[in-house]
Amino acid sequence: GLCWAESKPRRLDAATATFPAPMRLPHAVLLAAMQLGAAVAQPTAQPTTPRPTPKPTPGPSVTPGNPTAMPVPAPTLKPTLAPYPLPTPRPSAAPMPVPTIESCEMVRLRTGPPPNVYSARFASTGASILVDLDAASDQAGMLAGEYFPCAELLDFADVDTAECFWVSATQIYAEVNKALDFVPGENVTLRANTTMLACDDDRCECRVRNTASSVPADPPDPLPDVEPVFQVPDSIAVCEEGGLAVEASQSIGSGGREWKQLVWSVNATGPPGPKVNGTANATFALLYMQYRATTVLSSEFTAETTELQALANGGFDTLVLSLALENFLGSTKTESVEMKLSTKSIPSVLIVGGANQVAKVGNALTVEASGLASGCDGRSKAQRAVDYAWNLYRLDGVDDPEEDWTQLAEGASADFVNVAANKRYFQLDPFSLDSGTTYVARAEATDTKYDLSNTADVYLAVGVGSVVAAIEGGDRVVSVQDELQLDASSSFDEDINPDCGDGAGDWRANFGRRRLAHNDQHGAGATGDCGTGDDAGLSFSWICEELEVRDDGEKQVNGSCATDTEPFPTGVWALKSVEQRLIFLGTWLGTGNYRFTVTAASADARNSTTSVDI
Repeated sequence: GLCWAESKPRRLDAATATFPAPMRLPHAVLLAAMQLGAAVAQPTAQPTTPRPTPKPTPGPSVTPGNPTAMPVPAPTLKPTLAPYPLPTPRPSAAPMPVPTIESCEMVRLRTGPPPNVYSARFASTGASILVDLDAASDQAGMLAGEYFPCAELLDFADVDTAECFWVSATQIYAEVNKALDFVPGENVTLRANTTMLACDDDRCECRVRNTASSVPADPPDPLPDVEPVFQVPDSIAVCEEGGLAVEASQSIGSGGREWKQLVWSVNATGPPGPKVNGTANATFALLYMQYRATTVLSSEFTAETTELQALANGGFDTLVLSLALENFLGSTKTESVEMKLSTKSIPSVLIVGGANQVAKVGNALTVEASGLASGCDGRSKAQRAVDYAWNLYRLDGVDDPEEDWTQLAEGASADFVNVAANKRYFQLDPFSLDSGTTYVARAEATDTKYDLSNTADVYLAVGVGSVVAAIEGGDRVVSVQDELQLDASSSFDEDINPDCGDGAGDWRANFGRRRLAHNDQHGAGATGDCGTGDDAGLSFSWICEELEVRDDGEKQVNGSCATDTEPFPTGVWALKSVEQRLIFLGTWLGTGNYRFTVTAASADARNSTTSVDI
């Protein structure tokens, strides 16, 4: 029997069980209970897990109005014999890795040590040095181009007189023209704890300051030129009161400092054969002058009147002076000059600026002579004026002997015109000389009282000018629907006269007047202007390149503008690409960035290139 008073069935012993008073139960309920009891009485396998408590069975459903219908029994729940599976444990989430922070020691190993001084080199002028570091620095917290005392960062001889600024993160500029004790070979030191590596990541706290480092300062490469310049007459009267003074203070290439070495040497020459009675005196005078030359440390050498007269009386007719110069950078040069010794009272004349000068075709030329009649007769300087005359010679070679020189005629319709109002000067208009040619201008000074003359020569080396390419308008932005004009007709040759031959002078700086003159000569529709472009004999060639503009604004060439159907500058553009003006529609190229480059060339293959970005 079963007891329904408890929450779950339990087995009762029939002999000892005490039953409560009978209850009237529906038939269907009794039947279900008997079936359940039978099922419980069946032997079962010992479950591994407790069986679930069955839910109460709902009562049978009876249709209202049909009380005699048999009730439909509820389905019998069959006990589950298999054990319930244990719930699958939820996998534990993998632990988040703890980020590894790179140690400062590893950061410094990766980025390298702080900057050290790598090199120091004098500029060609000797007035400054450039100091290079071996790594990008933080510029000691300073801005590029901002001057500061060099002693804050560097150490070298006389550093307190020098000023510096940062050129870039790896280079320092130092003005050392006042640091007179600082010369090539002296050490340049980057002071300790003055700078550190530039910070290019997020570990700036790992940077450390530099230790001191030094390098010797190198001289310029190549060394600057040194050129002794003498201001001395070609001939001198040995009777002249005051003797001779040879001035070399205008010598070139000292680097703005005193010459490291300045050594004079003296010699005298004369015609071969026995000397006259004054030989002993002449020899003594020469020896004394040679001794004195070794002790003279100035740029001026002097000879006494008695010494010059002794040389002339002893048969010497030429005094030879040599000057050896060395600047503090290590450049050296030795030059000599000869002076004729005359026993006549000839005037003295010399060329101001020395006997070797340079000129440019497109520049006006000015040469100055300084002359004075002899004072051997006791005249005052006010009475010793001289008359001047000039001659011009063209040389085929700089070493040509005088007999091979070609004398040029003076006059409006001749080879040259001296336009100077004061005849002490020799002046020529621009484009009076030929480029790449050497000339000699000779000044002749005449003492009208005695009708005695003397001359002084100056060698004029005329350099070769440059071709200058230019594109009018420069860089620009244009509509792709517009016509693009690139005009290089204002390119010019420095050796070609730009005044159209009308005598109006050099109009190079006056573009408007040149263009008007050109239009008068060629018509308003013609390209170019007077003395420029193809009027100056220039030829042109163009190229076009596509540009890629990066995010930082930097432009990089990305190939030619040529396409399969419209190659540039071939095809229909072949004729245009050799003209001084290039014209085409923007639709041919399409939108984008382009660089047009033109090369202007002279007939003798001098050329220049320029470009514009469109």
